[in-house]
Amino acid sequence: MTLENTGNELHLPPLPTDPQGRPLITRILIANRGEIACRVIDSCKKLGITSIAVFTDPYRSSRDPHNTLVLILVFRDRSAKHVRLAEEAFYIGNISTATTHPHQDIPLLVATALKVKADAIHPGYGYLSENAEFACAVQEAGLIWIGPSPESISVLGDKRSAKEYLNKYARGVPLIPGFGGKSQDPGVLKGEAEKIGYPVLVKASAGGGGKGMRIVRRSEDFVEELQVRTPPLQPGTLV
Repeated sequence: MTLENTGNELHLPPLPTDPQGRPLITRILIANRGEIACRVIDSCKKLGITSIAVFTDPYRSSRDPHNTLVLILVFRDRSAKHVRLAEEAFYIGNISTATTHPHQDIPLLVATALKVKADAIHPGYGYLSENAEFACAVQEAGLIWIGPSPESISVLGDKRSAKEYLNKYARGVPLIPGFGGKSQDPGVLKGEAEKIGYPVLVKASAGGGGKGMRIVRRSEDFVEELQVRTPPLQPGTLV
């Protein structure tokens, strides 16, 4: 669900309807928090859809080295902006006591959506937004998944498999030369880097927000740069 500014007016895409013309989506549970949830809520208001937020009550505690002071930091999601903006909001647990982070607990989120009679789930970004298992669980529960299909997430969520898919089925799509093989042997990777030509970028095949990416500009620096990258990239991709 997106809103597009086409110049002087805001373009609202038509909402899906059933054969009788009734809207299929009237209530959306947003399985996220913070700014992204606020943006989805704003879009829901423009489209006349009821937005349903979820929130937690996380806290963290720690002791100093001498065990003389306990520090407790409390972050109350229940008073957060996305909770205040949504038409409805539901508590999904405490991060510190839950075995799984509530925003990443697939059965909990699906059960909550069914409980509040949501028609669809919007994952936002981060958390479970690129999780094919979550997308499948949402659809299997009879809910509408607002996002790429589970199949697309599985294929395109990993850089290596995405390149393999595009090379096979969409040869017209330009791709940056690279190596996405399974071998992580430094000698093999250096050899592939020589074939590609410097500079090369070493990065995780499954992403990670840019963490651990390193630019290698010279052949003599390759092995050293490969070894000092953080966090470890297993498996990796050369671009």
